[in-house]
Amino acid sequence: MTRLRDIISDGIILFAVSTAVVVVADLGFSYLKESGKTDSPMVASIDKNDLEGLREKLAKAPNAGAPDAQGRTPLAWAAYANIETAATLAETDGKRAAMITALLDKGADPNALDNDGWSPLMWAAWSGLTKSADILIQRGARCDIRDSKGHSALALAAARGFPEIVAELSTQDPAGRKSAMDAANAALSNGVIDEKTAAEIFRSLEK
Repeated sequence: MTRLRDIISDGIILFAVSTAVVVVADLGFSYLKESGKTDSPMVASIDKNDLEGLREKLAKAPNAGAPDAQGRTPLAWAAYANIETAATLAETDGKRAAMITALLDKGADPNALDNDGWSPLMWAAWSGLTKSADILIQRGARCDIRDSKGHSALALAAARGFPEIVAELSTQDPAGRKSAMDAANAALSNGVIDEKTAAEIFRSLEK
């Protein structure tokens, strides 16, 4: 009987933790939107997906831009998008990948954390920017960073339903697979992702 109570208790705790991951992931955009973008010319170009405009500003700037009041650098903004249509997301990802490369070439720190402890890679994982995430990893972005709540880029990608990013990050951050599995299970239970997407994610995490 005691063992049964322990199992039930562990199950409740696991559900609460995994649900929290999904809630945080879904609230990420809301918080970002509420905080508002800076008046930085670089961020303005990023917001418009204006690669040439960004390059022009970088050519005249002494560095890759300072963080805003929320601690977000232009690189973090370049790694962020909130797009649901797959075709549009892929198009944006291509543009943002080029912007991220330009910012990194100018000296942007791939591991700079904002006030919530999110790195550019975490924003790319949350946003579903596969090419952008790949470039960040190639250019030195750490995959083992956890925010103040213990969430990783891998868990965020799993919670949001981006199998390609999960596949890459699961090899880079094997220690994060369990929490990512919990996040994907919670996302499936809450209807955030469908069964097909969940199955793809589970396959990557179980390797």
